[in-house]
Amino acid sequence: MNDFEIKKWGRRIVEQQATTIRLPCSFFDLINDDVKMTLKRHADGEIKIRNNENLCLNSIVMRKLFQPVLGAIKAHLKALLDEPRLSKVTVMLLVGEFANSLLLQEGFKKEFSSRCNVVYPCLTPPATGWDAPPASTDHCLEADLARVKYYRNSVYGHVRQNMEIKDDSQFLFLWREISETLVRIAGQIHPSKKHDWQVAINKFLKDPLTTEDERYVQELLDWYRRDLEVKKYVEELQETTLHITEQLQRVAEGETPVNQAIKEKWKTLGKQLGT
Repeated sequence: MNDFEIKKWGRRIVEQQATTIRLPCSFFDLINDDVKMTLKRHADGEIKIRNNENLCLNSIVMRKLFQPVLGAIKAHLKALLDEPRLSKVTVMLLVGEFANSLLLQEGFKKEFSSRCNVVYPCLTPPATGWDAPPASTDHCLEADLARVKYYRNSVYGHVRQNMEIKDDSQFLFLWREISETLVRIAGQIHPSKKHDWQVAINKFLKDPLTTEDERYVQELLDWYRRDLEVKKYVEELQETTLHITEQLQRVAEGETPVNQAIKEKWKTLGKQLGT
């Protein structure tokens, strides 16, 4: 269904053109003559099967597929905007993967543009996609946004298990890479912003920590130590569980009787689990 995931955001829906989706042969093996006759009788011109390889859906069918979810989203946002505390909202920013849908953008502009500015993404993914680091020579806006996302995940979010920055040289390297990226993005907003951001970033690097900053640093260190303790505990628990599983497997296969070592392991596991 990857082909469908890509094409469902496409321009063909809003331009009233058919969307062709390539599907595996195993899918068409499930379609017998009765299904084909039903499609021809009730959906002729709307849904077609070509060469037992492509499923063709016209724009009306594609719109019907997404009408329930789009209708629910618009109704929810309309209810929110009708609340008195949100009466001064002037900008609606669409984010997330669904925001790339031209169908959603079209519907939101019709529904809400008279009330507020609807801002939606209009960038194409860089060559390496949104989830991978771009080439070091690629400095376009899309690549820089992907670069910020990558560094956020790998350094701050440590999704790749990068739990710490090893030394000052690595810190300065990451600082330079990230700050240069942010300055380029600022330049895309307005040329004057590029200088302002560069000055602010340099000041942020060189200024001494305030009392509040030091408190935040201590909180981060405490959080980091707790994270390491949890990681160590989980590793020990996994090791104990694996050992017990191997011993029980041997017992089940009749290779060795239950011995005192296994009992001790069970006791250890029970203590770790707090039982």
